Amino acid sequence: MLKDSMSEYFNRYIYKWKEFNETLPQTSWIEEAGNKLYVGEKDEEGYVSWLPVDKEEIYDFKVIEQKLNFSLNESVKAYFNSYYFFQLSGWIKEYNVNLNPVIPNIEPTRFIKKIIDYRQEHGGELRYIPIGIESNGLLLVIDNSNGKVYLEDYERATYEEIHSSLEELIDELRFNE
Repeated sequence: MLKDSMSEYFNRYIYKWKEFNETLPQTSWIEEAGNKLYVGEKDEEGYVSWLPVDKEEIYDFKVIEQKLNFSLNESVKAYFNSYYFFQLSGWIKEYNVNLNPVIPNIEPTRFIKKIIDYRQEHGGELRYIPIGIESNGLLLVIDNSNGKVYLEDYERATYEEIHSSLEELIDELRFNE
């Protein structure tokens, strides 16, 4: 189950962060996010510790699916309805990927805008759904029909499969050792 994979990832991420930095993960303060994820106060540089939080309110994607006349892959819905968090990233194969955060009071509105923009940039087609980015600027996308994860090179119009599912990708993300 995707939520279990995300939970395991966050446990590994927090452990590695504490091991290296001796603190909880930190991020810059985002006013719109409210206080749900923050732990403690922001420091003099504007950074604050955070922890992922189980998402209690489930977003029903039916309205946007009806508006855009398509159905989102279930893994995408599960991803946006599992946790609130600021960071989910790591290495898969030789790629450093950063999946979209799910931030209170910001998501899924920002994600829906990305889908609409992506659709416009791809001639009205939504075969793939943007879910993140790779460190060299390639888009991390999910094939909406089968849930496979690809890196999209927009300029070359190519797609490289990097995993068979979002769940397995998250299971296999590694951190710099």
